[in-house]
Amino acid sequence: MKLLYLDSAGDPGFLSPLGKSRDKYYVLGGLAVDDNKYFVANDQLLRIKDDFNIIDVKELKYADIHNKKKPFDKLTNESREELVNRIFELIESLDPVLFAIYVNKEKLQQKYSSPEKPNVLAIRYLIPRFSKYLQRTKNIGAIIYDYEEYHINKSLRQQIINARIFGGLYGQPLFKDNYAENIIETIFFVESETSPLLQLADFIARTVFLEVNRGNETRFNQIRKFFDSDGYNIYGLKEAP
Repeated sequence: MKLLYLDSAGDPGFLSPLGKSRDKYYVLGGLAVDDNKYFVANDQLLRIKDDFNIIDVKELKYADIHNKKKPFDKLTNESREELVNRIFELIESLDPVLFAIYVNKEKLQQKYSSPEKPNVLAIRYLIPRFSKYLQRTKNIGAIIYDYEEYHINKSLRQQIINARIFGGLYGQPLFKDNYAENIIETIFFVESETSPLLQLADFIARTVFLEVNRGNETRFNQIRKFFDSDGYNIYGLKEAP
């Protein structure tokens, strides 16, 4: 069974004149791992925190480390770099399958007079890709999402249930040829601080965000090979719309 952990990076708001966001792209990213990888990730993340004397930090966020927020401001530049290295080594060791949707808000606003919210569009693009991956690999899976998104969009769970029944999400076609096949239940919402794999999903989303918004390719190139692909076709990485 594959568990897909999702987190986002960037402001889901619109650019001017519809909003005040300055980020061209909003990113929804995640990693799918075998269900037994949870215990490995949890043990290794605790070991990393202990090694860097940040065991009391409830949630590791890539942006907080990058921006030297407390308590990471107490670490030297070399220690912060090594901390990030260790986390990406952990991600690689899990042999994940990665997915990311990066929403071009500029293009979205130009294309539609009443555009969908970027976070809604992102998940509408991502879920069928995960579903098709499960079908292609003859697997079943579940989706675990950062609980903060539940507060942003409380109807998301029911919308996914409706998508499975009717084949659509928010009145839009979600699946061309399936109804969330091979995905059990609906989306599970979990607080990031309680889930080591959701914290790793934050690093995936932030890495893609830095690449598409700022051209920072270093970490992106490190994880590029893990995005879902079949031959020369890369399905796990997609710009929307």
